[in-house]
Amino acid sequence: PRARRAQTPPPPPAAPAPQASMPPAETTGSPAGGYAPTGPAVTGGTPGSTLPPVFRQAPTPDQAFPPPPAKESYPICKKGQYDGCMQASQAPHKAKRRARR
Repeated sequence: PRARRAQTPPPPPAAPAPQASMPPAETTGSPAGGYAPTGPAVTGGTPGSTLPPVFRQAPTPDQAFPPPPAKESYPICKKGQYDGCMQASQAPHKAKRRARR
């Protein structure tokens, strides 16, 4: 039979280095659009307070999620590409020249 070797425990993991705090992202002043709402849906009292919550009307989808600005031109999509391009069937077609007989 083989002799068993004494196993040594692995060294303890090093303490994680403190992360430097990230500065807040700079805003350009124009609304960027996106999936997150611009503000909370409920304002007013917090749980346990005597103020009743105030519900506000939800913004329209166009206000909540504005479309991105249009590009000057859109390239034709490659195979498997669907974002930021134009499908070949939607591309403006050039007039075909008629064959001379």
